[in-house]
Amino acid sequence: MDEIFQALASRIADLRAIAQLRTPHPPDSITNDPLFISLSRTVESLEKRVAKMSAAVAQEKEALLQQPSLRQTLEEQRQDLEHMLANMPKHLPRSQRPHVTAAPEKPRERREDRENGKTREKDDDRASVEPIVGRAGGVRPVLGSHNALGSSAASSPAGTPRNAVSAKPPPKKPKLNMVIGPITVTEFDSLAKYQVGRLTRDKINDIIAEFSSLVADKYTFMKIPPAKMTKNQRDLFWEHKKVATPETTGKAFVTEKDVKDKDLFSKSTFRLDPSGRSVIAIVRHLGRLKEVRGGGHTRLVIL
Repeated sequence: MDEIFQALASRIADLRAIAQLRTPHPPDSITNDPLFISLSRTVESLEKRVAKMSAAVAQEKEALLQQPSLRQTLEEQRQDLEHMLANMPKHLPRSQRPHVTAAPEKPRERREDRENGKTREKDDDRASVEPIVGRAGGVRPVLGSHNALGSSAASSPAGTPRNAVSAKPPPKKPKLNMVIGPITVTEFDSLAKYQVGRLTRDKINDIIAEFSSLVADKYTFMKIPPAKMTKNQRDLFWEHKKVATPETTGKAFVTEKDVKDKDLFSKSTFRLDPSGRSVIAIVRHLGRLKEVRGGGHTRLVIL
């Protein structure tokens, strides 16, 4: 009973306080007081902020509950990265660039050609008005005079035909492939035991890298003007020009003699010793290189 009396007394006290705040005249009500309105807006703003903070705290609590699984995932990723770093291969395959096809001609270019043709026709009409000498020595213009073949007497400006098509830039020459990609694990496993011998995959890729360096140095050397070369270098330069065949057109290649005389243009350590010849045979088997024989030379052509 005491609790009920106490609750009733508290409710009655609240009702008395509310009754004191109320006024019979609405304009005199405290709710119309500017200070009360400002305080009410401030309280509403604080309530919204508190609600946002409560939601953020709830999200953080949920995130803390997921922390053990997230930490385990990060630990697994760290172990994977450490394993990859410890087993990083010495040679990585090159990225394949997407082939970009040429865009078709736009109709705008054809319209420009037609406009240019009309301009040239107007010039031809003006040029066809030529003065000729009459019997009495007088000079009179003749419009659209033609010769016996029926062609216009005056040619178009600068000798350009009327229906000439705008000149297109010459196509760019494709870049030579002077690099042989390293052998992957799958390719290495597919090789026969007699082809590999005692060579490891890293050793094979090291020799391939030296061979690619030799080819790149050879073509860098070929860009030097012959006047700046020594006699031996000029002999090598002209010999390279002579040994080129239709099968080597558009492809990078070196000859066995280039490998022997590599000290003239390269610091590569590639040699045609048993290991080097084994690697050449492996790369040829994988379809990345071919041998072209003829004229007393063996050409190693990169595909």
